[in-house]
Amino acid sequence: MTGHDRDSSSRHWSHTRLFGVHLATHAIPDAACFLHGGEGCKTKSQLHLVFNDWMHESHNRRIWTDIDDTGLIRGSALRLEQMIRTWVPRRKPAIAFVAAATFLELAGDDLDGAVKRAAAEVGCPVHRIVVSAFDGDLLDGYRQVIDRCLREVTWDRAPESGINVVGHFFDRYEADREADLHELERLAGGLGLPVRSVFLSGSPFAQLQEAWRASVNVVLPDAAPLAAELSRLSGRPTVVTDLPVGLHGTARWLRSVGEAARIDSSRVEAFIDTEMARAVPRIHCLVERIGEVDARRTFALFSHSSLAAALCAWLTDMELVPAVVGLLDQGREEFFRQSLGRACPTEVPDFRLLASPSRREIRQTLAALPRTPDLLLGSSVEVTDLADLGIPSLEVGFPSFARHGLFPMPTVGFNGALALAQRVLDALSRVH
Repeated sequence: MTGHDRDSSSRHWSHTRLFGVHLATHAIPDAACFLHGGEGCKTKSQLHLVFNDWMHESHNRRIWTDIDDTGLIRGSALRLEQMIRTWVPRRKPAIAFVAAATFLELAGDDLDGAVKRAAAEVGCPVHRIVVSAFDGDLLDGYRQVIDRCLREVTWDRAPESGINVVGHFFDRYEADREADLHELERLAGGLGLPVRSVFLSGSPFAQLQEAWRASVNVVLPDAAPLAAELSRLSGRPTVVTDLPVGLHGTARWLRSVGEAARIDSSRVEAFIDTEMARAVPRIHCLVERIGEVDARRTFALFSHSSLAAALCAWLTDMELVPAVVGLLDQGREEFFRQSLGRACPTEVPDFRLLASPSRREIRQTLAALPRTPDLLLGSSVEVTDLADLGIPSLEVGFPSFARHGLFPMPTVGFNGALALAQRVLDALSRVH
């Protein structure tokens, strides 16, 4: 593929930071997002959440200023200020975020001043988040919302106990995502640690402000850039971890959290041993049947880097072999390699790594493989694009348009490992 061909073909994860702000606002049920832009921006960003979340609508938490050519020429700052003054009293959000489309960022209007003037009068925090279509992706916008929420916590109170989890990717209010939250609480509870706040989790803003009660901040990889400032801001120990996915990944997460919270290591290991004794025999039944050396099954995986590393390690631990891994976020190849190295207890066979690939590149890469992978993991985009290949598929990550959580099946933790093993078994057996 020539450079021109690749540049002109669409990427799978083409969501920008602006959409990340909208998605994060969706994860705070009493928040509002002011989208300062035109009609097209509204429609594109809204459609993703309509298809991704069956349980919780997001229309009423996104307010758009609907700037046309005339508004651009005359200046859009006044329009933005008027919209904030009008709609915050009507909607009464606990917190609001403002994100402007790139063409309005480039127009040179005093958007900061407009937001500050309106925020001084409306009675709730209003944060302007600068986004750009030229760099970053939805994870960057999502993380910026988390950062603003952390800055609204009153940290100058003595902590009580427990942990905060910072950087959890919550994109919908369905049973699978709720199961992840319950599993995080169960894991921390196994160490005697209550979970005070999860950024983000579908919890109201008031619950996020309870973060001061925790004595330790646990920062997941997608929020790692916030860790140093959070430690300074909160005055609390802050530890950065990989995702607690798979047996070894979850055990490593528990040890990291236990060490940061000064939990006796014997208690941590006792909890891990109990959970392993419950999960390993069941998963071993699957490994015995798919791990024959002379018929080793392969997989292709497409996700953002932190989840891709965790899933790749877990599948390798189940004796599946990676053929292709595509990282859908931007510029995190080195992070992926380091995270995979930490998470995988055995050496990972060589595979093709694609960085922010186009849809065409993914298809051409799979077509060039010596044989078609036995399993495909990816978002609804990859699963749909490659459906004609007939590969047994698991829809993971964002967006998820086909798979929905009517029953709680987590991805994280020991229960998540069992649920993933079940999904792999069902896919390879072609029974769904």
